[in-house]
Amino acid sequence: MKKLLFCTLGVLLCLSSAFAGDTLNLRIDDMHCGKCAQRIKGRLAQVEGIDSVATHTLRHYITVSYDGNKTNGQAIRAAIGELGFTPVSYFKGEDYGYAYFLLPEGAANEETVKKVSALQNVCDVNVSPKRKALALTYRSKETDESALLKAINALGIEATLPEPHVCKDK
Repeated sequence: MKKLLFCTLGVLLCLSSAFAGDTLNLRIDDMHCGKCAQRIKGRLAQVEGIDSVATHTLRHYITVSYDGNKTNGQAIRAAIGELGFTPVSYFKGEDYGYAYFLLPEGAANEETVKKVSALQNVCDVNVSPKRKALALTYRSKETDESALLKAINALGIEATLPEPHVCKDK
């Protein structure tokens, strides 16, 4: 009887892992309103393998469930980036912070991503050439947004903080 129980549990675990999809949590600081969220959902609906998209507009993050055999996190980030948004990895908890900076013309490029990624306590970096923006995830117990801005400027990247957003699409 115990063998049957263990075999049944084993089969159920195998089946559940075979049907379990992957999940990607992304912070999108430039997603400000329901219209932004709908644009992102609409674009991701076109990506094969996306099972669901949950948006959390007030907290600026999304959760994407997908089939890892049909797509991946990089393709999902690229699809969102095509719309001009700047997604970075989202980690729940107090240990992580998120920063969003504006960049001068031509600075939203891979060289900037490489330079900023090398900064201590930076976990993830992305740029949006369309919005001329830099978004990043960092360890908040080790640094803060103003220290990161100084470090980015010290790299020769003239980043600035954006004005508070007022969405015109409401």
